[in-house]
Amino acid sequence: MRKVIIFISIVLCQVAAWAQGTPQERYIQKWAPTAVREMYRSGVPASITLAQGILESRYGLSPLASEGNNHFGIKCHKDWKGKSMRYDDDAKGECFRVYDSADESFQDHSDFLRYRDRYKFLFDLKTTDYKGWAYGLKKAGYATDPNYPAKLIKYIEDYKLYEYDTMTSEESERLAEAVEKGEVDCGIAMCGTGDGMAMTLNKHRGIRAGLAWGTEIARLVKAHNNANVLVMPARFVSYRMIQMMTMTWLETGFEGGRHQRRIDKIPVQ
Repeated sequence: MRKVIIFISIVLCQVAAWAQGTPQERYIQKWAPTAVREMYRSGVPASITLAQGILESRYGLSPLASEGNNHFGIKCHKDWKGKSMRYDDDAKGECFRVYDSADESFQDHSDFLRYRDRYKFLFDLKTTDYKGWAYGLKKAGYATDPNYPAKLIKYIEDYKLYEYDTMTSEESERLAEAVEKGEVDCGIAMCGTGDGMAMTLNKHRGIRAGLAWGTEIARLVKAHNNANVLVMPARFVSYRMIQMMTMTWLETGFEGGRHQRRIDKIPVQ
């Protein structure tokens, strides 16, 4: 069986120990990779996404989450043309968005913040400034609860969600070393643009990291360059495109032939 390591910031670490933990810990275990992916795609801190998901969806158990896949309490508003459901919130029978999957809810949450004018100032903050984001969301009118920022901050600090907001060079080193040592056959890496990640990985003699932003490029980095790590710019491609590129790359074989001569010039082990 092909072994693949997927590196999206620090999605590994403590979540494995939470499988049998509290509902909050299980929620974090399940959705941390999605929150980190959305951070690199949109700029919304993963810690904020996770804390809001825990709070707004009651860690995935609220009627909005369980029946409508809505993890963030996003209401219909005038521009929503998708499915909806009625739920009592600030007023009786308010209209809330319904999604085909929870993944769609996470993506819509990122875009909801990213493309609405009242939230634009938040993106001037660092992704590590979770307190600024928490108070900024309240200031922008995301929630009416005066204790909303404090609740988000408590979840972030109690469960160390801020650890998902940072990416270190040591983590990309772990990926490179795992591929070089044969612990895995190949790797998948994502960061905002993908450039820095590819540069860091390609410093290793045993790594051929290929940066792709479409399925044809994902195919070619394997077919022509036998890339053993696929790098994707999470901030500039959709979740669906990430899926398509990953499957294309995994299913493509190296063509060899004239391309092998070029590979032979690359100093790999």
